[in-house]
Amino acid sequence: MLLVHHTGKDLSQRGTSRKEDVLDTSIALQWPSGYDASQGLRFEVHIKKARGFFGDDAKSFEASYSDGSWSRGEITIDKSDETVRSLLAKGKSYRAIEEMTGVSKSAIGRLSKTVH
Repeated sequence: MLLVHHTGKDLSQRGTSRKEDVLDTSIALQWPSGYDASQGLRFEVHIKKARGFFGDDAKSFEASYSDGSWSRGEITIDKSDETVRSLLAKGKSYRAIEEMTGVSKSAIGRLSKTVH
């Protein structure tokens, strides 16, 4: 079975999580931090739920498609204060920013006081 679903603005799923109870694998696709459409097809693959595999097999990665071929690489995380401030200015939640950058919610809260 394949279930395709979208997330809300805070990057968490909309509605109840009960529909995922029977799934063996749940995967979230999202744009990389700082992504621009001029870069072509490029996205992050995050394994949110994995039954039957773990460790490196369940590690998040970045995928891209260019010149007729796919490539896979490690996710590069921009943890700079400027990136966090930019995400705050765009209205992203602390939780979403924490998931995207790995910066703690308390650090995001401190930076939010400097957003104009």
